[in-house]
Amino acid sequence: MARSLQAQVRGPVWMLARQWQFGEFMGEDAGSLVQAALGVANRTLTTYRPGNDPAATVALETTLPLEVHVEREPAVLKLRAAVQLGLWFERRVRGAGASNATILTLRSTYPIPPPNDDDGDEGAAFRTLVTSHVVDGVALFGAATGAAGVPPLPGIATSDPAVVGAIAALVAYRQSLYSEPKNDRAWQPQGLTYDFASTALVGLAQPKGPTVTVKGEAVDLWCYMEGGDRGPAKKDCATTCAKAGNPIGIVDAKGNVYVTAGLEDHQPARDLLIEKMSEQVTATGTLVTKGGTKMLFIKSVK
Repeated sequence: MARSLQAQVRGPVWMLARQWQFGEFMGEDAGSLVQAALGVANRTLTTYRPGNDPAATVALETTLPLEVHVEREPAVLKLRAAVQLGLWFERRVRGAGASNATILTLRSTYPIPPPNDDDGDEGAAFRTLVTSHVVDGVALFGAATGAAGVPPLPGIATSDPAVVGAIAALVAYRQSLYSEPKNDRAWQPQGLTYDFASTALVGLAQPKGPTVTVKGEAVDLWCYMEGGDRGPAKKDCATTCAKAGNPIGIVDAKGNVYVTAGLEDHQPARDLLIEKMSEQVTATGTLVTKGGTKMLFIKSVK
């Protein structure tokens, strides 16, 4: 219940927009918008994981919206599609010069199934009408793509150039009709929910400057700049201030002050120096100088 009671808001800008749209800011006892700030950051999604198995993570097919990846389902084609695909194939194979005998062989290998109890009167009549008069295009596509439970392609399908070309065209045409899951189905029927994850690689900017090694004392800049506090006697105070979030610097033997930060993944300086406050350190990293300020982005320290 703790999270529910927090009443967290995920879209404050949306809520403000809806209040404005419905005139809520015009009421005498309503709130008045004083200031609103909107920040936007864009990242390109790069990976997709259906379900909760990390091993199933694959590169995201960027030609499709993420919503399509998540919600698409396998297309289940029935009688009408079998006839339509069969007619499409027969027109194609006839145009390529196949004989009637070849077409009859394919019709007998992949016939339209006989009527069944699910057809109803009109469905049964339609099925009877088309039986033996057209290839079952769904079954032929299944045979060409290695589907289970479908008779294998007959010899003419691999030896007759007209048939080979027409079958290849049928496969390409059928695959172009629907966007179907390719082992990336996110729907979880047991929980009646979609389960997926998608990530984006974030390219972090890196400072530009020479690589240098600086030797000096790690100091809490607040205390050092305010009163010159440094040395072993100030270690506890410097450590406490650094843990509180005060900036950390390195003061070399000449009195030069270097503001510090971590180089990798934008880490704060305290991750590297908190245990070395008021001690002599040797830090190597990228030096950037702007406006008289020296900043050392530390890669390693000892």
